[in-house]
Amino acid sequence: MGLFESDDLPRVVPPTAKIRGFDGAIALGDWGEVFVQLKLIEAGYPCVRTSFGHSRSDLYWVMPLQRPLRVQVKATETVKQPGARSKLAQYSFPTDIVHGEFDVAVFVARDIGIGAWMFGHEIGGSVTLGPPGTPHTGKTKYGNIDQFPIERIIEEYNGD
Repeated sequence: MGLFESDDLPRVVPPTAKIRGFDGAIALGDWGEVFVQLKLIEAGYPCVRTSFGHSRSDLYWVMPLQRPLRVQVKATETVKQPGARSKLAQYSFPTDIVHGEFDVAVFVARDIGIGAWMFGHEIGGSVTLGPPGTPHTGKTKYGNIDQFPIERIIEEYNGD
């Protein structure tokens, strides 16, 4: 008899205690990792989450005839509107990224469900990206969040 066939296990676990710090909503970082994992699966690539506190990379992305790519994911809730510090709306991603510990970084905006897929060597310090369609004026170092699709990474590693 298998573990889940045993009558000794309860079929429903009653909520007897609330988990401290958990209000039922998925944490932003976890949401970002699952979002990226889904995008990889939709593109036809297997991937595995690794971030359970033991790795600097959040995912391993398996590409044909390649070693697994180490993926770092950063997520933000919403665009920051123009104000005293910035004259443009922008997505801001403070990073603690350590170079050499990942191959690809994905910066995800939860409010619009778009990720910017970048190579590890392209990242330096914090990352700010404009919303889609924002004229690039050089105020954001990288451009707009929709200018970095997953296809650019796939093409590089597949040799297309």
